[in-house]
Amino acid sequence: MAFNKLMALSKRNASLKPLLILLYLLVVALLIALLVSEHQGDKPPFSLSHASAEKEQTPAVVSIYGAGFHSDIRVVMAENLVNEEALIWQQLDGISAKAIDVKNDLALVACYEKKIVSIDLHGGKNPKILGSLDLPGSVRQIKIVGDQALVGMQRHEGFYLIDLKDPKALKLGRHISGSGLVSSMVADRNIVYLTDVFQGVGRIDLSVKNPVLEILASIESPWRIALQGNRLAVGTLKGRVYLFEIIQDGQLLETGSLDFPANVRGIAFVDETLAVTVADDKLHLFNLSSWPVLNNPTQLTLPGNPLLLERIPGQASLAVSLIASGMALIDVAQPTAPVLSGELRKPKTFIGMKLQPESFLESVRMDWRCSPSIKSLGVNTRCWQQRP
Repeated sequence: MAFNKLMALSKRNASLKPLLILLYLLVVALLIALLVSEHQGDKPPFSLSHASAEKEQTPAVVSIYGAGFHSDIRVVMAENLVNEEALIWQQLDGISAKAIDVKNDLALVACYEKKIVSIDLHGGKNPKILGSLDLPGSVRQIKIVGDQALVGMQRHEGFYLIDLKDPKALKLGRHISGSGLVSSMVADRNIVYLTDVFQGVGRIDLSVKNPVLEILASIESPWRIALQGNRLAVGTLKGRVYLFEIIQDGQLLETGSLDFPANVRGIAFVDETLAVTVADDKLHLFNLSSWPVLNNPTQLTLPGNPLLLERIPGQASLAVSLIASGMALIDVAQPTAPVLSGELRKPKTFIGMKLQPESFLESVRMDWRCSPSIKSLGVNTRCWQQRP
């Protein structure tokens, strides 16, 4: 009985043997095919022997010779198709900028948190990137002073000096210690006055060999600063504006203060007028003829909630950055009757804004992102939507 079962099993295995051999051959063939395919994938579809350029032709062409394609194929040279400047701008597209400063035709913009980019504005037309520099920390504020720039960093990171003698090759200079958070800076020749949210009002004298931060006035939550001659005004996040006079040796003498119902967003001097914006839709204008006792301000309702306030140099005009609404232009030639003279309506918030006059027409240079839109930094005020 056992012998019969063994014979039956032997006959069954014999009938499966051809199928097993066929399966084995198929597996071997598949492995060979995969190896060949992988080997061929490492080879280029053609081999290049040499190429010759014929630049005297327009457009310039290059002839490529080799194996695997027709030897008379010609292609247009890539240099005639690639806009290198556009590629550079594209690298910065969509990158937020926290700080910007402009002097003459040179702009310094903080991008990627720790990178400073130098830009030649060419009078507001076709700006060109010159160079860049990576800093050890996050940039908060920038102020160009002569052939150098003072860069205020995030809290506890202090300041750095940048050598601007060659804007195409920015050089990192001395570090200046500081433990606060810089929110705004103004310059009087080689002296920079600044607001430190946690420490008060300070100054740094860049004319000395080893500049240091000196705190001049300990006030609570200073946010914005404005300078006119020996007058210094500081607005705080507590809704107060402090008025100072700069006396001997650059020290500050407090001469008065102004109280507001909300935190101060912007502050600027325009001739004999002090302009203040707070966290509402009002612009407050004070006549400086009674300095330091300033009373009975003129008010103007703005078309939005203000964020920044800057004077247009050479004009009795102000530019106001509006939260998510663009910008507004205010004519304060008659401080008792200010006029909303124009608007730049955009669903954007300009978190950085610098203004500078052009040769004949006043323009506003502004930037809220390091992007191709920086090419429109020169905005002719006559092109803004005019108000009657």
